[in-house]
Amino acid sequence: MRHVMLCGLLGDERDPGDAEVWVVNQAYKNQAKPDRVYFFDRLEDFDSPFVKYLNELGCPIYCRRVFPELCNSIEYPIQDVVKKLGIDYFTSSVSYMIAHALYEGVEKLTIHGMYSAMDSLEYISHIPCVNFWIGRAMSRMSIVIGTGSLVASPYPWQPNRYGYVRNRNESVANQFLSAAYIGAMNVPLDIVQGEAVEDACVPRVVNT
Repeated sequence: MRHVMLCGLLGDERDPGDAEVWVVNQAYKNQAKPDRVYFFDRLEDFDSPFVKYLNELGCPIYCRRVFPELCNSIEYPIQDVVKKLGIDYFTSSVSYMIAHALYEGVEKLTIHGMYSAMDSLEYISHIPCVNFWIGRAMSRMSIVIGTGSLVASPYPWQPNRYGYVRNRNESVANQFLSAAYIGAMNVPLDIVQGEAVEDACVPRVVNT
């Protein structure tokens, strides 16, 4: 059985046992000897020690494109992943990692140290997509979610089961989220495409 442990930035070092270790960005600081690093940000946003350390790891580094500065960088096979899995929906590096595990036929996935801080600016925008890919993965592999990871769970202000309990905070929380959504939609869309992306021509079918 092929077993992969996905490691986030907030988890303490954990014995992976028989699992391959895939880390996101600088999570190598919390998990020694990763088998892979996934990096989808801009390299110029990180300092030179970051590049130096990545090169010293000696493991493959999956990126949106090959970076000459990273001697082991590999272009993530985005077009192949989208065509095989049937949907183009990725709002974080972690979603790419789960999709890649599905694409490669991994049979067991352990998620460790992912989104343990609900006040992170990235939490609200990332977690629905991560939960979506976990749901897709559960039909094809065993999923283990480490203690403290706020994935495959409702937002912290929501109960686990709608309708079975009364949520006194629901109205206030929804009003704040609705106001933020309306505000964001009223801002002109300004997305700068760094590299050309081919049209994968994949219909939005999620039950393939």
